[in-house]
Amino acid sequence: HEKHAKDKHQKEMTKWDDAKEAYQSVMAGTFHPAEEGNYAPLKEKAHELHKAAKEWESLSIPDGLSKDELKKNLKMLVSGSASVDKLVKKGAPDTELKDAIYSLHDVFHAIVGLCDH
Repeated sequence: HEKHAKDKHQKEMTKWDDAKEAYQSVMAGTFHPAEEGNYAPLKEKAHELHKAAKEWESLSIPDGLSKDELKKNLKMLVSGSASVDKLVKKGAPDTELKDAIYSLHDVFHAIVGLCDH
């Protein structure tokens, strides 16, 4: 039984880490160019950001992590990602996109901090 529980935990951690890396990859590819005033990658990948956040939120939070805090922050990540996607779709000015992606980046870093236990 113990081995099964350990395997299950390992699988959950692997899925969790994969989802975190998938989101981080899109975030890095959109946030860093935005820092330099280039919003084209964000406009191109806003939908991917939202999709990656939803997939991450749908996973079981592995044991040993701060579940309540992570649930709350992941919900903020999904809604923030959805907001960025909506802003892009409605053609919002870059200043609005900048505020939205910076705010989203902060939420992402809060989640990463909660994962480092």
